[in-house]
Amino acid sequence: MTLLEKKKMVKIWTFWEFEHSSKNIIRVIDAPQGLELFAEDVFQIIAPELNNEKIIVMGIKMNQRCTSVEGKIVAVNTLDALAIHALSGVVKADVIRQLMQWVRSNILPVFKRESPQSEYFYYSVQKIDFQQKTSLLSYLFLKGIPAEEKVIDFYMDILYKKIALSECNNRDYQAQATYFEIVQQIIRPFVIPVSSNYKDFYDRLVLRSANLLNAQELDLHVFNALKKQQDIEILNIMNQALIIQAVESTANKFIPDVKKFYLQILEHFSEEMNAGCQ
Repeated sequence: MTLLEKKKMVKIWTFWEFEHSSKNIIRVIDAPQGLELFAEDVFQIIAPELNNEKIIVMGIKMNQRCTSVEGKIVAVNTLDALAIHALSGVVKADVIRQLMQWVRSNILPVFKRESPQSEYFYYSVQKIDFQQKTSLLSYLFLKGIPAEEKVIDFYMDILYKKIALSECNNRDYQAQATYFEIVQQIIRPFVIPVSSNYKDFYDRLVLRSANLLNAQELDLHVFNALKKQQDIEILNIMNQALIIQAVESTANKFIPDVKKFYLQILEHFSEEMNAGCQ
């Protein structure tokens, strides 16, 4: 096969241009798995120094697409929504949040994506600053949630990847399948590609994530969905939740206490989520 024949077999993607509020241009590809933004355009807005060939952003999965720029076929790196959120471990989370808010308001409507009823990745509970232990302790005190300080410390170490995590357990396939089915229902409207199976999803959102705040929020939405469905297997299914799987992968003696504490947290977060939707 000649080089010309190989080029003919490569899909050439069309991109759309949008002017960001910073006056920078963001180019967008409408891929089957969801919208993808040119990485160099995203970096130009959130951290121009990342547009340097000598800098490699670790743990961020970029896609490579061939497109036509000024009449020439070139390969470009693109970022999907999950990859952009993962950049919060590199730049300030507020900067990522502002960019994605702009994307939702100015780009998604153009492609007529389904409008979500709740905002995955953007739900906040009493504006808790999970990086500040005192902020979480104040919330727990107000809600009357009992927890030993050593349990909270271990929980926060899990959130911010301060201890090593390993692969998830696959002890209950059916419960894990149910969890993953709800995950797919939650994420699909947000144009975020879902891995083909639970293990791949865990690897992407837990093992390769800068922190587990996104995983915690996803657990919350799954927990809330199970409550609304009045699923009698809720606890069994939530034992397959992303953070509980992460906790169990550490083989720490605090695991039972942390699991109980985490489920209490989800219960109270869920109550506030529903109260806010009424």
